[in-house]
Amino acid sequence: AYDPALLGGLSEQLLTPYYWNSTAWASDGISILHIDTTAHRITFQIWHLSEFAFFSRPPQQIPSYLFLP
Repeated sequence: AYDPALLGGLSEQLLTPYYWNSTAWASDGISILHIDTTAHRITFQIWHLSEFAFFSRPPQQIPSYLFLP
């Protein structure tokens, strides 16, 4: 489970697990099975044991426009 208070406004739907492949964070061999934003749990399948971390990106802002005559 994860604490949504630690996300700092990042989208829970965009949380993605990555593993450290000794040179960079990678996501190959990882399949997300389910994201439960109510229980704050992510179920994913891995093909190896390694160090894992979750990354996200900021939610996309909807542009707003002001039209003046």
